Amino acid sequence: MNRKTKGFLTGCAVACVLSLSPFKSQAADIWNGTDKLNHFAVSASIAKLTVSEYGTTAGMMLALVPGALKELSDLGGSGTPSVRDMIANFVGAIAGAVLPQQYMIAPIAYKGSVNGAMISYMIDF
Repeated sequence: MNRKTKGFLTGCAVACVLSLSPFKSQAADIWNGTDKLNHFAVSASIAKLTVSEYGTTAGMMLALVPGALKELSDLGGSGTPSVRDMIANFVGAIAGAVLPQQYMIAPIAYKGSVNGAMISYMIDF
């Protein structure tokens, strides 16, 4: 593992640990909140699009960047940082990377925000 990879993964780990801070309330951060689906959908979409170009590991890491930046931004005061959001990012990145090539994942947006994910199966004729 190269230095950049280690640095990125360390940053993700720090964001996760810091978001567990006892000063931030996790009570309102429910697992079935729509924001978890948003994190999953965006990470899965990016992973699916980047894995074919850059390989599995790099594609998954690229897919984690927006979610990690969002959580670091939340940690800086623009929102509530959440380990559950980062877990949704990781699960989405893994799903996007490991689904067979015939599957496509795309976020569904409505009125400027992501509201779901579409998973489709492509059939060649």
